[in-house]
Amino acid sequence: LYFEKHRNWRGILVEPAPVLASHCRKVRTKSITVEAALVAPADSGKMVEFTFMGLMGHLHGALKTRQEVEDHVRSAAECFQPQPMRIRVRGLTLTEILDQYRVKRVDLLVLDVEGYEAQALSGLDLDKYKPKYILIEARYPDEVLVVLGHQYALTDKLTDWDWLFCRK
Repeated sequence: LYFEKHRNWRGILVEPAPVLASHCRKVRTKSITVEAALVAPADSGKMVEFTFMGLMGHLHGALKTRQEVEDHVRSAAECFQPQPMRIRVRGLTLTEILDQYRVKRVDLLVLDVEGYEAQALSGLDLDKYKPKYILIEARYPDEVLVVLGHQYALTDKLTDWDWLFCRK
């Protein structure tokens, strides 16, 4: 939002929750909003299960343990929405979305997918689309490092969860 309002950047927002996607379309007028979940190539085009909890939703299978799911739901209930709702949403890869909108350049990719980082990143063709920077809320950073491999270097840990990578 900062870059859109103050730097005249444009972007693509990917939001699986219909109510949040609708809100994004209203307030982020310079950007494109895609109502979908980011998935790995094997799940592209499929309907996937998403647990909507205000701003803290997650895809089924994103969190590794029952305890992580319970903690996530509890945290969401304290902050946003007391009752989780399960919805089914269309899964698309990052590459499919960037192809659809004929994106030529990606300066900054920001990824916040509540534990689904490696799967979402595996749907990005890093040879075709080469974001200069990737900012990831990394619940499972070791998995992120494997996917980004030798093409990106960790530049900074902005918080315990937020990791900034730069293309080598």
